[in-house]
Amino acid sequence: SLKKRTILAIIISIILVIGIIIYYSNAKSVKYGKHVPVELTTENLPGYLESLQITGDLPKKSDIQVNFGDNNYILKKGEVTQGESENPDVIVSVPETYIGKIGQEGLCSAIQEAKENKDIEVETGLSEGELLWKYKGLLKYKACFGS
Repeated sequence: SLKKRTILAIIISIILVIGIIIYYSNAKSVKYGKHVPVELTTENLPGYLESLQITGDLPKKSDIQVNFGDNNYILKKGEVTQGESENPDVIVSVPETYIGKIGQEGLCSAIQEAKENKDIEVETGLSEGELLWKYKGLLKYKACFGS
């Protein structure tokens, strides 16, 4: 009957989504080499972030706004600009002091510290499924983010 086929289709869809999530959550994690400390400021932060592999690995239509205090940056695939995004997928906010911490400790250490100190705030209008699907290529960095 039509009702049974509809239920079966829903169950298959759910199993498929769970399979994709399990597959990508077990993806190999990227290991970073030793961090070389740099003096970061609000002015040279965009260039530094652009030089990171993770920025180049963002999806083509990514739109992430990162706020360090009152300093706002837009991250897209391979580029970082100062300013506010009109329609970001995600807004990440941390205190301005983390700019220096990223330079001294590295991105991964600074993010993990911000999480431990509850200094990081993340907002999105997308569902977890939409975020996971769009940014699935970044799952290899999950160890960096302390996930």
